[in-house]
Amino acid sequence: MRSTEGLVSFNAGSGKVCKAMGVFYNPLMEFNRSISLLVIRTMGNQLKIGLPLAASGIRGLRILKELDGEHEVVLNDVSPEAVKLIKANLRLNKLKAKVFNKEANSFLLDSKGFNYIDIDPFGSPNPFLDSAIRRISRHGILAVTATDTAPLAGTYVKACLRKYWARPLRNDFMHETGLRILIRKVQLVAAQYDKAATPLLAYYKNHYFRVFFRMEKSKKLADKLLSSHRILAYSSAHLGSAKQGEKYGPVYAGALWDKQFLKGLATEDESMKNFISIIREEAKLNSIGFIGLGTLGKIYKPKALLKKEELIKKLIATGHKACSTHFTPEAIRFEGQPDFRLLL
Repeated sequence: MRSTEGLVSFNAGSGKVCKAMGVFYNPLMEFNRSISLLVIRTMGNQLKIGLPLAASGIRGLRILKELDGEHEVVLNDVSPEAVKLIKANLRLNKLKAKVFNKEANSFLLDSKGFNYIDIDPFGSPNPFLDSAIRRISRHGILAVTATDTAPLAGTYVKACLRKYWARPLRNDFMHETGLRILIRKVQLVAAQYDKAATPLLAYYKNHYFRVFFRMEKSKKLADKLLSSHRILAYSSAHLGSAKQGEKYGPVYAGALWDKQFLKGLATEDESMKNFISIIREEAKLNSIGFIGLGTLGKIYKPKALLKKEELIKKLIATGHKACSTHFTPEAIRFEGQPDFRLLL
């Protein structure tokens, strides 16, 4: 099926996205790919970019077509059908790139390394983290996607314990907890090689978690990141369905976003611009978790629940930092422990 995304045209399979589908194109991940381009643009020219799970090659095509700079994009997929499709799509767009047909870990370990590596699997990124971390360059960026949101967000606790060595928590901010668990796992793998994986941009959207890490060879920084891994107890500040004092984690309890890095993300796309704007506001707060408006309504049962914007203004007026969150439109991120009974 002939499709377009960004400035490229391509052929790819259509239908419900699943493993049995083979080589497929997922239009829901267009935002994921577009954000990647913004991140790569901040890195400068003449980058060597590795895409070990390239599928139909759309991400690589867009990098070559839409970004300035003489980037070397190397695409790989274990599927011979995918490799044929990638080569056909390159010809269709009059683009050139190296294409390999290897198992993803073999592709990475056989290479001399990359400035940017994108791990975007169907499911967990775990099988590819070790190889990607070993082959990312000093000060390179590693992008990691996880679509196994159910374990990370608390639906399958035992699966999360097995895969990510942490206990999730199912409540209003379960997706933030899942994101922090994922970040910790990447940092643990990186620390084995005396590397520090610092989040620059982390988010949850649709059906996936996504993190861009700045990778640095530094025992000192790796130790500092590991020191931010904590088991947390569910706080009354956030209420909700979880039991008070219920423990979860360990999670990465540091900053999810680098404020300076966020300033460099420029786009004319209104959807991405609004999304990044919300995250920039979240990055100003030193907090873990948030609360849903529905939860506030269930707990306090006010005659009429305030609109989100009005409640944020009240929180700020009473000396609390507060803002919206990108995780869900009907929730508020805040610092401190405000008395919502007086605000509602």
